[in-house]
Amino acid sequence: MKNKFRLSSLFGMLTGFLSIILSFVMYGTYAGSHESYLSYGGDAYTGIQNAGACAANNVKALTEAFCFGMGSLLLVIGLALVFYNAGSVIKHSAEEETVAPEEPVKEQAEQSDTVYIH
Repeated sequence: MKNKFRLSSLFGMLTGFLSIILSFVMYGTYAGSHESYLSYGGDAYTGIQNAGACAANNVKALTEAFCFGMGSLLLVIGLALVFYNAGSVIKHSAEEETVAPEEPVKEQAEQSDTVYIH
């Protein structure tokens, strides 16, 4: 039982560290470049290009917001997993160390009270 508990806590800590690493990956995700609005000689080309630039910029803004939100969520969940499972491991280890010593066997107690006369 103790090994199962310790193994599950260590697995929880491992998933927490993995979640923290993935959060930094999400923060560093490249969302693309900003598309500029251009003007051409014909009205149709200018309108199509500017509509495409507006859509591209909106997708970039959504991607940045999503990456920041997911990165923050992964970071918070990862830290919670690590600290919760680390606390469980420390608490469980402290309980194992503070086990009360066994009482001396009666035979040993009787032998210590015995007086030998030579």
